Amino acid sequence: AIAALKGSPTISKLIAEKKLSVLALYPDEELEEWQKHQNEFPDQWINGYDKKLTIKTESRYDLRAIPTLYLLDKDKVVLLKDAPAVAIEEYLNIHP
Repeated sequence: AIAALKGSPTISKLIAEKKLSVLALYPDEELEEWQKHQNEFPDQWINGYDKKLTIKTESRYDLRAIPTLYLLDKDKVVLLKDAPAVAIEEYLNIHP
């Protein structure tokens, strides 16, 4: 998923134009595992972890597996849920 998002010309363009933000959020407690992959995330992305495990304990998002990709609009309304990177790219090409 990281490679697909990083390799998307549409996503890269929208990030550069400040029309899109990518948040990579690690929801689990094995921080060592998350830390091993820090160099894979582009500097333009917001990269963090859920320190209090709120996402998991309060079931805020439906996370069946990691990664799970969501596309939210500027008001944080979910547009696509558990979507593959290609579907997100297609949506952004139609609705820039």
